[in-house]
Amino acid sequence: MPNSLERIGLVAGSGSLSSEFVSSAKKRGKHVSVVALSAEVKEALSNEADSVVHIPPTQPNKIIRFFSDENVAEIGLVGKVEKSILFQSWRFDLTVLRFMKNAKNTADATVMDAVIEFVEENGMKVMPQTEYLDHLITPRGSITKKNLRQNQRKDAEYAFQMARSIATLDIGQT
Repeated sequence: MPNSLERIGLVAGSGSLSSEFVSSAKKRGKHVSVVALSAEVKEALSNEADSVVHIPPTQPNKIIRFFSDENVAEIGLVGKVEKSILFQSWRFDLTVLRFMKNAKNTADATVMDAVIEFVEENGMKVMPQTEYLDHLITPRGSITKKNLRQNQRKDAEYAFQMARSIATLDIGQT
């Protein structure tokens, strides 16, 4: 049985990144405990992770309790969370109700910040997604045989700044 330093957790939304995360962590010798935010995700990951439970995102205290019981101190947050999932279950715990009452807005970035804060308040750390998905990231530098000219580089840097700014506006995919 792995010790607590080798145990990691994953809150898994939909999409292929959750499976990719589990696979990468397992290749590095980690024991992976997963909270699947939907029954479909649980089914998809049941043969990959060491332990998988389905707990809806409306039950954050249950999620924390599961990871505590699994001796997990560090978790990843990966995959898409459809806002419709939030309304499939009317069993919200008090934490969610408090968040909804105090939230400035329901923008994705605001919700994510609140989730990270909640996890850390409960003694766990949220790891960057790149921790186990780094193999999916394009390396720094040019990926083509042709380098950008100075004016093209300036345009690309400006576009990247704009994309980051747009992401905080919660107006769609960037």
